[in-house]
Amino acid sequence: RKVFHEKIARAIETLYPERLEEFCEMLALHYSRSEEQEKAYHYLKLSGDKAYSRFANWEAYRYYREAIAVCNRLPQTESVRRMGVEARFCLFPPAIYLGFPDDALQFFKEGADESRKLGELRKAAEFEARLTSVYAFKGKPILAAQHGERCFEEAERIADLDMMAGVARDLCAAYAFRGAYRKVLILTSKVIPLLEKENRHEVYGKSGNFHGRLCIWAGMALGYLGRFGEGIASCEKARRAALRYNNTAGIGFSEMTKGVISNVRGDGKAAVEHLQRAREIHERMNATVMLGPTWANLGYGHMLQGDPETGQKHAEQGLDIQIKAGLPYQLSSIHLILGECSLRLHDREKTLYHVKESLRLARLHEERHIEGQALMLLGWNPTRFDSLESRQMEILLQESLSIFTDLGTRPHCALAHLHLGQAYTENGQTEKAREHLRTAAGMFQEMGMGYWLKMSQDAQEGL
Repeated sequence: RKVFHEKIARAIETLYPERLEEFCEMLALHYSRSEEQEKAYHYLKLSGDKAYSRFANWEAYRYYREAIAVCNRLPQTESVRRMGVEARFCLFPPAIYLGFPDDALQFFKEGADESRKLGELRKAAEFEARLTSVYAFKGKPILAAQHGERCFEEAERIADLDMMAGVARDLCAAYAFRGAYRKVLILTSKVIPLLEKENRHEVYGKSGNFHGRLCIWAGMALGYLGRFGEGIASCEKARRAALRYNNTAGIGFSEMTKGVISNVRGDGKAAVEHLQRAREIHERMNATVMLGPTWANLGYGHMLQGDPETGQKHAEQGLDIQIKAGLPYQLSSIHLILGECSLRLHDREKTLYHVKESLRLARLHEERHIEGQALMLLGWNPTRFDSLESRQMEILLQESLSIFTDLGTRPHCALAHLHLGQAYTENGQTEKAREHLRTAAGMFQEMGMGYWLKMSQDAQEGL
């Protein structure tokens, strides 16, 4: 039977020498069942590359995984070991879009170990850098940050700019998932100018463009820090570069981030426009890891436009995607969005469930900024969750304000002041209410947050 499969494969190669890529999946199948295992590896890897190019991420992941299995069966010569390293390295792009399947972490650790044994220290460092993303997306942002910082220090020590940029890209995710946006901005402000100085800002490869991704992370950080115009401009810069090189992933990520920034600003109309485009791109790419948050943030945009029912449906779609994919990252954020939609739909039970679940997950996964937002929503509530006394509400709101102050997320600081003012108003503490509402209005005015500015002004008039 093995001879039979080998004969079929060789016949295809002989008959169609110019069309081997077209038939690579069939060749991979037949050579995998023959004695010619090195040829099986070649066509399995080629099939993985082909699948990834058309965004068939699970198919690509499966082919690369089978190529690794072939290498494990072969005599462990140096060339075979290098083939195994290469197959593991190819796993990263489809793995990240799939939210890192359970065996991805082990494959990358094996890749790092084997690279070191082969004396490929730079390759080992690249594998180590990729572990930063795995830890971040698996709900361990502090571990991810610690690991990424060590990798970045090593890349900086040996003055390897490409490695610095790659690590910075992954480290930004770890920082952002913790709400450490000032750290994101410090890191991107260090690496982006270096890439531009060395004319590395328009170099594209299989993993995209480091410069573009860093510009998008910088844009997100600027948005959460209240510098919305600069944030949108940084994302747009990356989007235009991605368009020039037909980099679909870069276009989708930039649109998604502009939508998130618009939501933080309170601009539901712009958010919906950006996030609808992002959703279409991510669906076309089968980018599971991006789809859940995109759907949920699209729901938040609809809620800001006065349609919490549509917002709830979209956020539930995002939650379903995230749960089915087994992705812990962003779950707390999605529950928070569902909590806000439920609050506006006057559904006390669902509001309480989602906000408390958001708080639990945020604390579990060390997502400090989401913890602050959940505390803020629990502290200010027209439905009186759990019959909180006014003093308990004040404590929760002050705690959320303290978290936002520590993180430097000024838009959320302003929201905490607004909700403190509203809470004090309801409790008859007019002077305290006036102080917080005045502070909130000033901050909203300065940052150009018109949606929330009107709400604070209406609350002041109510006094």
